[in-house]
Order: sequence, then C-alpha cells, then structure tokens
Amino acid sequence: MASRPLPEGRGGCATRVRNLAVRERGMSERILTVEGLRVALPVPAGTLNAVQDVSFHVDRGETLCIVGESGCGKTLTALAVMDLLPARARRTAVRLELEGQESAVELGSARADDA
Repeated sequence: MASRPLPEGRGGCATRVRNLAVRERGMSERILTVEGLRVALPVPAGTLNAVQDVSFHVDRGETLCIVGESGCGKTLTALAVMDLLPARARRTAVRLELEGQESAVELGSARADDA
C-alpha cells in the first residue's frame, strides 16, 4: 500500500509537508501493521477459520476501508486487531504492531487471556 497525498482542501498541503519532515528525520510514519492475521472460532462441527492470512498496514494520515460480502470476516478482522474478540475465539498473527509496539500474539499462539 503506497502512501498517497490527500487532495487539496482536505489537509493535503499540511499533510505532505509533515510527511516530508517525518521522512527527513528518519521516523516511521507507519501506525498499524497487520501480517498473517487469522481468527478461528470453535463451532459444534469443529473449527471455523473465519479470517485467514489477512495482511495490511496503515500509515499516519491514511484511512483504511475494509469491504467485502456479508460474512466474509470484516468485523472479526477489526475486532481481532483491537483484541476485542469473544473469549472463545483464537487470534494468531505473524505480526501485529500499533505505533511501534508489537502485540504479544505470535503465529500459532493463543490470545494471552486464554492461557
């Protein structure tokens, strides 16, 4: 996902100036990184793999829209990123990072409160 400047009239000029200053100082403008996100839910017939291998990132000043058909995992993806899944759900990820802070969840591990 490449960073795109905002159109004029929507903070575009100020955003571009700030982004240049951030890059010149060598600071990261990435605020969210999600790699290999998976959400599994136990169901009577076994396990429902509701979200499988979702990856995206959001840079400061960007807006991310998740779109898709009903039941495709949009809400579970958002809840997993915020760590607000139901207690029975299992969230795993290769990497979850918010403003430079890694989440305790690693690939194949259960949520910390499930232990």
